[in-house]
Amino acid sequence: MKRLLLALILSSGLCAAVQAQTAAPAAPATAAKTSKKSTGLTKSGKPDMRLKANKEAAKAKAQAPVAPAPAPVAPAPAPKVKAAVAKKAAPAPVVAPRPAQKVQAATTSADQSIGTDAKGRTLYRGPRGGTYYINSNGHKEYVKHQ
Repeated sequence: MKRLLLALILSSGLCAAVQAQTAAPAAPATAAKTSKKSTGLTKSGKPDMRLKANKEAAKAKAQAPVAPAPAPVAPAPAPKVKAAVAKKAAPAPVVAPRPAQKVQAATTSADQSIGTDAKGRTLYRGPRGGTYYINSNGHKEYVKHQ
């Protein structure tokens, strides 16, 4: 009796598995796949370079001769207006950019100056008794006492 029940369960399970494998896939999934392939565009709207047609089009565009730019067209003359109404301000002068200049460090300090060292740097006495000088970047460099 147990063998018969077991055989019945196994056969019904096999039938269900066979039917599940032969079922057709859902229609919306296939429609989405074909629509992406037919457009040839990525999500951002650019051509998908994985497709052969888009690669060939890009190569042809890159190899095409570049036409010279058209000559600039002069603007149409403005209609004449009374001189009192049509006064124009003089155009602002064009300022050329300055060349890069080295930034000068501040050479003054609120602390007391106590002299110079062997290299000619001005030495200062700090609020807690330390001795320092101002380096080329404007920062304090403390001197070790020997």
